[in-house]
Amino acid sequence: MPFTNRDFYFAPELSEEAVSVTLTGDEYRHLARAARHRAGDVVGLTNGTGLVAAARVESIGRDRAVLVVEELFPGYGEPAVQLTLAVGLIVPGRFEWLVEKAVEVGVTRIVPLVTQQSERRRGVRLERLRRIAVAATKQCQRAVVPGVAEPVGLPELLEAIGQFDLTVLAEAESETSAVALLQRAAQRRGGKGPVLALVGPEGGFSAQERQLAAGAGAVEANLGPRRLRTETAALHLSILLLNIPTR
Repeated sequence: MPFTNRDFYFAPELSEEAVSVTLTGDEYRHLARAARHRAGDVVGLTNGTGLVAAARVESIGRDRAVLVVEELFPGYGEPAVQLTLAVGLIVPGRFEWLVEKAVEVGVTRIVPLVTQQSERRRGVRLERLRRIAVAATKQCQRAVVPGVAEPVGLPELLEAIGQFDLTVLAEAESETSAVALLQRAAQRRGGKGPVLALVGPEGGFSAQERQLAAGAGAVEANLGPRRLRTETAALHLSILLLNIPTR
């Protein structure tokens, strides 16, 4: 692994043509003051849109650091499955924890869902969630910063269900286990298409919402015998979906 024990920094201007990158603001302060890097140190850079680089610190000034790009790694740290995780709104602190962990395990996009039993939409602090996503991307050394979408209602989200190869709705009352479902899905689809995971808020989806999702093509699956919090269920289902075997 080329980045074992190396710090990562967010550099949106990094491109395949870039010879050097200049870090300023928070990224500069992290590199120069918190991590105390010096000229000659090698660190990782991610542009958040698919590209990672190994870069050597060339110079550190009062408010900026210049790094020379040494090697590029397109798609570094990205899973084979593109997973969109849509979760019913819960209290802000727990949703923030979920965003951080979902990024770390490999989720591609996170959608806060407004449902019949969810927390109110006004509790969503999108800019904070997006900052958390950037920080988690650096922490787990990914090439892509997962997007955090504006809150949407379930009917609106289901209008786009056709773009997903598989949509799984977590439901404790389902007789189908998620593991069994994914084993069958792997045989059918090869684990290569985009996937959508639907997880309700505390209290789950209503019967009307479940019916709506089923009519759109979602399949229900349970996550085992234990009662899970929303954020735990979302993370558990994400890990299962991200590890669908490929042929």
